[in-house]
Amino acid sequence: MHFQPEIEMNWNIMHFLPEAAACQTNFSMIVAGYILSIYNHLQEEQQRMTPGNTPVKRRHESQSQVQFMAFHPIRSNNITQKISKKLSGNRNNIATEFPQPPGSYLPLNNPALEFVKSVCKVIALDSNVSIQITKLKRDLLKLIGIGEFSNDADFRDPCLSYVMPEVICKSCNHIRDLDLCRDPYLSHDGSG
Repeated sequence: MHFQPEIEMNWNIMHFLPEAAACQTNFSMIVAGYILSIYNHLQEEQQRMTPGNTPVKRRHESQSQVQFMAFHPIRSNNITQKISKKLSGNRNNIATEFPQPPGSYLPLNNPALEFVKSVCKVIALDSNVSIQITKLKRDLLKLIGIGEFSNDADFRDPCLSYVMPEVICKSCNHIRDLDLCRDPYLSHDGSG
């Protein structure tokens, strides 16, 4: 029986990207692709290390380089270019407006820039690829005409946090802290 992995993602920062030019979809696709490449790499390593197999040492490639090469940064370049071209002339168009979920406080106006910063911030959570992600971010920023040392290039969390401690569920008596701005299980559409 072959196990197919499922990737479930609840990235709050994705909801601050516009839906126009498939920014949110592309964010999910790139992050899921990266996670899947790490998973596949670990599966291959595990198969190589099973009893009876001789471990093969790769020449001049660290594990982080192998993982990052499997991620295909070129795909990020192409997607960033498409987003930039699609939305660059439409900055005042309603379709390219940024969503304003609870906790919004930053004036966001460049979809390609916010896409680059969000994707790079999430992938940078893997400390094994910090050098590679710094280079990728520099290249992506260059594609959209933003300098890597510009204040605009710095990631700032687009969502405030407001935590209500020790909220008790009326039906099961489970106690947990709720972040009213970030909790994915809270309905923000007024339905409760």
